[in-house]
Amino acid sequence: MKRRSGYVPDTPLLYPQLSAAENLNLFGLLWGVASNRIGPRAEALLKEVALWDVRDQWVRSYSHGMRQKLSLCAALLHEPQVLLMDEPFTGLDVAGVLWARAILRGAAAAGRCVLFTSHTPEVVDVLADRVAVLDGGRVVEVRTARQLAEAGGALALLERRMRIA
Repeated sequence: MKRRSGYVPDTPLLYPQLSAAENLNLFGLLWGVASNRIGPRAEALLKEVALWDVRDQWVRSYSHGMRQKLSLCAALLHEPQVLLMDEPFTGLDVAGVLWARAILRGAAAAGRCVLFTSHTPEVVDVLADRVAVLDGGRVVEVRTARQLAEAGGALALLERRMRIA
């Protein structure tokens, strides 16, 4: 299952003393990607997120948003069937958010499982097909995108839920 999953934590877990290219090479090897496929895949991802020109700089010199983009690239490098992400848009610039949204939609359209957490109801409204509301770590409500829209969106659902609780 590990090789079929990609994970993006809310705080990027990267090796700051390595470059972006070195981080992706290492993660590719850890994920079991054939060594001859890592370079081309890493190049494509780094170009998509505008990190190609800084690929040889140490990650410790990157901004939080750059690290978040690299973390997303690391999770996508092996083209996983399951993506698990905790606040994947944190720190991203507008171009990064648009790229990440397109990637997530594309993965879901391709039949991959995409699970993400967000404290931003607008993100949930735009991206989610199904929404689970957690309270104290327990699922208290599950809605489809249509049901969520009929409820007035994620924020309205949460407001009603908080009044009930």
